[in-house]
Amino acid sequence: MSANILFISATTFKSRTGASEAIDDAKLTPNIKKAQDMYIQTALGSPLYLRLQSGMEASNLNANETILLNTYIADALIWYTMSFLPFALGYQLFS
Repeated sequence: MSANILFISATTFKSRTGASEAIDDAKLTPNIKKAQDMYIQTALGSPLYLRLQSGMEASNLNANETILLNTYIADALIWYTMSFLPFALGYQLFS
């Protein structure tokens, strides 16, 4: 299980897509995490994935890691997250 460190923020997601600014971050963040764990971790492999998360947490990413995150991972993560939203936002569970 990976740490709860996201490679993109809800603000970044909203600014780089046509998604409404009115989407609640509390509903968006779990979908970012799910897409990150399902698709990004699988593509990168656990050692690199965990290194990027720990590097973000410690603010010690090297230049290549920063380029990887900003140029490639962010775009992929945005669109993987976007694919989850119709279902996630279309249905709500209530007691």
